[in-house]
Amino acid sequence: MIATIACCFAQIVKGAEPSSTAIVTAADIVAAVRQLSPKFTDDEPLRVLDAGPNRLGAFVVGRPKVTGPARVAADGGVAVTEGLQLDRVSTVLQVLSGAGEFVAGGSLTSPARMAPDDPDASVIGPGNRGKAIIGGSRRRLAQGDMVIIPAGVPHGFAATESPMTYLVIRVDSGRALPLK
Repeated sequence: MIATIACCFAQIVKGAEPSSTAIVTAADIVAAVRQLSPKFTDDEPLRVLDAGPNRLGAFVVGRPKVTGPARVAADGGVAVTEGLQLDRVSTVLQVLSGAGEFVAGGSLTSPARMAPDDPDASVIGPGNRGKAIIGGSRRRLAQGDMVIIPAGVPHGFAATESPMTYLVIRVDSGRALPLK
């Protein structure tokens, strides 16, 4: 699974001369998953390195709360937890465990700019947050599923059927993510 993801990212930075490499072992991922909060959504960096014109990072995320079915407003907006639209960070997410409904595309309702000192900025980069997405595509995600989210695309989880853990690879063309 990790080798497949690494191969994909070699293509993203093709032609760029990386300054270093990083190996993220299965043991690294398991150890990070064990440290995730049992109560709150937690996004932990495994490694972030310079990769030519980008920064490239591997993270694990845990969503321990079960949220029930998706809520849809009269205007068609689907409520999401932590809806995001990141400026210059593209993401590849692979579900390691759990299941939930994911929404991507469309537009954030009432987007609010993340403050420069937002505690999540060091793991997701700058962008906007919103509580709902109008016109997005809704999909159920479960163990093994992957999602590729280009920078600028609104996205978020509308429901969590069971606690989720997922591996996230972020390509940061704005070089905002701190090295690790």
